[in-house]
Amino acid sequence: MNKMIGHRMHVVRKIASLLLAGAAVSALLSGCHGGSTNTSLSTVTPPTVDFTYSPATSPTGLTLQFTGIVNNTASGTTPAYSWTFGDGTTLTTAVTTQSPSHTFPAPGTYTVTFTAAAGTSASRTQQVAVSCAPGQCVSQFDYETWALASGSHFANSTGFFETQLTPSQTNLPSARQGTASWSDNQGRLWMFGGAGYDAGGTNGALNDLWRFDPSNGQWTWVGGSNKANGLGVYGNAGKQTIGTIIGGRAYAAHWTDKNGNLWLFGGNGFDSAGNVGYLGDMWMISPVTGTPTWMGGSNTVNTATSGMPGPRAYATVWTDAQGNFWLFGGQTVNSSGTSVLYNDLWTFNPSTSQWTNISGSTTAGSTAGVYGTMGTTAATNAPGARLGGAGWTDNNGFLWLFGGSGYDTAGAGGILNDMWKFDPSVKQWTWVAGSNAAGGTSVQNYGVIGTAGSYPSARAGAAAWTDTATGRLWMFGGGGFDSTAVSTTSTGGGDLSDLWSFNPSTGKWAWMGGPSVAGAAGIFAAPQAYYAMPGSSQYSGLTGANYSQISTPGARMWGTVWWVQPATTVYSNWAINSSGSCSASCGTMWLFGGSGVDQQLTNGSLNDLWTIGVNIAAP
Repeated sequence: MNKMIGHRMHVVRKIASLLLAGAAVSALLSGCHGGSTNTSLSTVTPPTVDFTYSPATSPTGLTLQFTGIVNNTASGTTPAYSWTFGDGTTLTTAVTTQSPSHTFPAPGTYTVTFTAAAGTSASRTQQVAVSCAPGQCVSQFDYETWALASGSHFANSTGFFETQLTPSQTNLPSARQGTASWSDNQGRLWMFGGAGYDAGGTNGALNDLWRFDPSNGQWTWVGGSNKANGLGVYGNAGKQTIGTIIGGRAYAAHWTDKNGNLWLFGGNGFDSAGNVGYLGDMWMISPVTGTPTWMGGSNTVNTATSGMPGPRAYATVWTDAQGNFWLFGGQTVNSSGTSVLYNDLWTFNPSTSQWTNISGSTTAGSTAGVYGTMGTTAATNAPGARLGGAGWTDNNGFLWLFGGSGYDTAGAGGILNDMWKFDPSVKQWTWVAGSNAAGGTSVQNYGVIGTAGSYPSARAGAAAWTDTATGRLWMFGGGGFDSTAVSTTSTGGGDLSDLWSFNPSTGKWAWMGGPSVAGAAGIFAAPQAYYAMPGSSQYSGLTGANYSQISTPGARMWGTVWWVQPATTVYSNWAINSSGSCSASCGTMWLFGGSGVDQQLTNGSLNDLWTIGVNIAAP
């Protein structure tokens, strides 16, 4: 099958070979899962080193006591010790650092290295899991209050497909990444397809449609097959046709219109003839029946349709205040079968079913960014071609774009952390912040959790959502650099699980939680699992100290995200802060699956469902 549908790491290596020729990006995005090394820096026999830490079990707290162990030091030398704790903190030179106590900023899995220099040097690296004691993190990190709603602790689960159209506590979508997602006017969460595992354990392109109801905590398998690699059945364009089926696909563009209809464009998957490639078809799904309608575009892969965006996957999408859809960039193949990227911007009007090309080249290629002057809007400005950028619409109607994997101002390929704003009223881009060079390590800055003025590292495939109550833009994870990266050839990167917030009114980012190092395992703290929203008959009553941050998602990219703005009393007190409640203006974000690491640091596709309450006091 098509190489862009398989395991996430195959996707990442494809990005690396396309965009960063000669750079060690396969290592960068494969995750840093630790292990031990004894590295000699001299022909002289080095010391042997190791370290222990206590308490070694969790949940216990954020502070650990470390003890370095050194043997075989050179005669007459005084050892010099250094520690790197994987959270941006390093202790060096002082002999007393052989046994330091260290407090980590947040729960997670950290890569800790102890080095001893005594004539020659040697190091020992271990993965150290850090958790909160019950109630410890509620007041200290009340911006990030995760709860596990459902799903497996382990990668590559086959899920549970019960009878279609029947809600059940035992229903569970299988592990996957790159799904399409929507929330309807009733606050229910919808999800279609993706690349992952079917009911029989086959890994491929999925075309199943699921719905999750937060009021009762139950999944419903609405339609589509429980087998991978299903073909499309198109029917008549623009008309509901009995037996219409959307072919299996991943990384499609998706929107919800003002009437609550669910829209889908493109992706990487199967057409009506069983061919695999990049799709350029347009679909609408009824949130009442789950019935799909083919709205236009080609029913053949890798085929463009006049007046529409070319076939693609991994595009960035937005919905504006008028209910129009916007689409930027993505990946496709050229006539030679080589993967190439777009930097075109399109808008779609659902009331007229018309696409309009706003800017950028409609021919995919290695298009460099035109950055202009930071903070200055100009007609000539344009982000470089890219895939997997994070996108938001703010409360003033501006469209925001962060990072992705693509081309910088010099036409060099790599992972990006540039921040752009598009003004639909004047149809122009502004380079707002971040680096105009791939990698962007010169501007990344984790700073202090909960304090404005930090800046995210370069990444692609992050989960992004807009808190419409406060107007802030939020981002979780992705694949890219972490706080230890120093260049595009560094191995200091991989799957991320950090949480960020951007305030458009101040133009500042804040690191809100999660580890600053890549590859952190998920922390699944039973039995404090989430069951339902407050107000429902099955609400588990997790508030205040019981709703502490002893659970957190593992590092991942290509996760599925929803934002639910409270519209009824069911949601009125759901966003949890340090006191266990907040005003009715709060909302809830949901995160499902993706490609990353599970509880045991195993790489693969995930099917865990998480929810996080957003504190309205965030900077």
